[in-house]
Amino acid sequence: MGRSVYQFKVRDLNEAKDIAEKILQDNKFVQKTLRSGEIVWRKGSALIASQQFVSIYYLKEEHLVRIYAWLQSGFGVPGMGEKEVERLGAIIPRRQLAKVIVQIEGEYEKIRLQ
Repeated sequence: MGRSVYQFKVRDLNEAKDIAEKILQDNKFVQKTLRSGEIVWRKGSALIASQQFVSIYYLKEEHLVRIYAWLQSGFGVPGMGEKEVERLGAIIPRRQLAKVIVQIEGEYEKIRLQ
């Protein structure tokens, strides 16, 4: 799987969820359920550029937020599957997605579990 993974320990998972959702909505991401049943936030159209995806899991016992971020293009075209944020190519969508993750990380610093 070509997904970048980010983990954050936070004091309040509900606040973390509110923060992430606000940042994603402010950046024009929309929530969608994939055919697999996974709930993701998506931005973009594969017709123009790579789509940006974010999937967030809240692990209560560990006070942990796990964020998966990736790019995808090509409507199922072989070789055009999930791509990590840190890889080369699709420069503009990658930078945009990386900025969103940095925004979330910056806000999570305020509620980080010590």
